[in-house]
Amino acid sequence: MLADERGSATVLVVAGIGVLVAVLVGALTVLDAVATSRRAQAAADLGALAAATAARSGADGCVVGAETARANGGELTTCVDEGGGVFRATVTVPFTPIVPADVGPASAVARAGPTG
Repeated sequence: MLADERGSATVLVVAGIGVLVAVLVGALTVLDAVATSRRAQAAADLGALAAATAARSGADGCVVGAETARANGGELTTCVDEGGGVFRATVTVPFTPIVPADVGPASAVARAGPTG
């Protein structure tokens, strides 16, 4: 080994670790975004189902749907009574990525009601 090459392996190892950390942070951010999207869809599904069920018993479906969405980590942004006991709910769930980025909340739409 030449005298002027001493320490070059250390530089390569440190650079490799930096790349590995960057890839891991990116992967975790994507996984967190997918999980947030799934939470939004679950909250929308449950909110729409709760709204349709509540309406069948004479309660205000959108109020019950909003409470259900909130209980599941979301916020009911729109609730539409489509008639016939069918409700369409749009829910948003906040998303805060690991690295600072200008991204909005995850949102999902669900529709529920009697069949037939």
